[in-house]
Amino acid sequence: MFDIFLSYAKEDTARVTALVRSLEAQGWSVFWDRNIPPGESFARFIQHKIDSSTCTVVLWTRDSVRSNWVEAEASRANRNNKLVPVLLDAVADDIPLEFSLLQAADLSAWNGDTPSGQFELLTNAIRAKLAPGAVEAEAPRPITSAKVGAAQLPRTLYPVAGIAVAIIAAYSIWYFTAPAGDPEGGPSGNQMSTAAPSVAPPEPVLPDLDRFQPPISQYLYQRARAGNVENGKKEHETVCVACHGTDGNSFIDNWPSLAEQNAEYVIRQMIAFSTGSRSAAIMSAFTNLDEVVVDDLAAYYAVQKRVPREQDMFWSEEGRTLYNEGFPVPDDAPACVTCHRDDTRGLPSRAVPNLRSQLATYLITQMEGFRSGQRTHPVDLVQESFQRATSDEIRNVALFLEFPNDGDHSYGKMIYEEACISCHGGGIDGAPRLDEVAAWQPRLRRGTRQLIRNSVDGMTGNTGVMPPKGGHEGLMESEVAAAVRYMLANIESQ
Repeated sequence: MFDIFLSYAKEDTARVTALVRSLEAQGWSVFWDRNIPPGESFARFIQHKIDSSTCTVVLWTRDSVRSNWVEAEASRANRNNKLVPVLLDAVADDIPLEFSLLQAADLSAWNGDTPSGQFELLTNAIRAKLAPGAVEAEAPRPITSAKVGAAQLPRTLYPVAGIAVAIIAAYSIWYFTAPAGDPEGGPSGNQMSTAAPSVAPPEPVLPDLDRFQPPISQYLYQRARAGNVENGKKEHETVCVACHGTDGNSFIDNWPSLAEQNAEYVIRQMIAFSTGSRSAAIMSAFTNLDEVVVDDLAAYYAVQKRVPREQDMFWSEEGRTLYNEGFPVPDDAPACVTCHRDDTRGLPSRAVPNLRSQLATYLITQMEGFRSGQRTHPVDLVQESFQRATSDEIRNVALFLEFPNDGDHSYGKMIYEEACISCHGGGIDGAPRLDEVAAWQPRLRRGTRQLIRNSVDGMTGNTGVMPPKGGHEGLMESEVAAAVRYMLANIESQ
């Protein structure tokens, strides 16, 4: 379940990235992935994501006002009282009639910095949806074609503006007094940028996280926003594609997928490689890359979409538990979820990496490196917990991260109840019921992939015959797979 479903036109993907980062910096999870698995029912998948998210932020632009999909997504969210509209372009007169009287936050002049009156209005409106009654939000202004100038800032936002000025002043003092020579403290001498520094967004209140992973430096924040995506694409295709794959999606188990990785994390790791605090033999050839090249690559990877591999093994319930609750010892070590968050995508504002759908083999290698001391974790307690973890525990966490369905089998349950329950609910024609664990054991030994294949193609067994797709030829293969995984999760939990 995500806090926010983001509705936007695909033409606006590059522009949307900055907003997603700022929303995630508030501690919220955001669904904005439009890469639907092959064979998936797009409408049903999107409908499920809208319904399971707490609110929907629709971004009105010159492209999205012409998009039937954006209009349909906004309409469904509006019917469920989940809609928060935003103007990214001056298109108030062009949005679909159904939404013309709704109030909207105007980010058409927003430059990506969170100390902004209109951004504050947006976050207040989102908080009101996430926790009704808990926030007395200043409502976004009614949609209109007129721009809101500085002189039109509502009086209720004067204190907010004062806080924003204080934040800017504090960060400016910190930025220009950072110790020279600190790899993340900023350039020294004639390397200092003459451009006005961007201001890092105010952090959400995350006391548990603050103990272990402090906010990134101003220098790193600024670099993460300096990259050029198009230049990064060229650099990737020239230098990095052999190991990290097309669009940053690795096809080599021991090399990570960098698609959709947080730019702050990529830059920090390249700094670590260049200073020797992290080592990998093949990376030694790239430790002297120009900062501009690194920033461009980081920007490129951040806007790519990570493509999950087809699951061919059990999703690990134990791995999910370990991720959320931590390894058994030491007791005071933080669980993975503390820094990497509920959706496993990390936090850009802390340079915490996105681990969602990362290759399990690569993750196992890195965690085993923490355990052996070959790689140093920035949090001592986490390093200690890895040193005490077993190989099985590490493997289960890695499997959960590569195939993170987050325990949400609601989509598969829906397919099961529409199509499969007619036989499996009553044990008809040899179809085992979900509570007949013993009857499932021979099937489980065949593996998830083979069970899905048999369910799609049909099969004749010792106890009966299963027609292709259980006799429901209208089902897509992905829908059959979702139903099978729902059934297996039920059996595994017994």
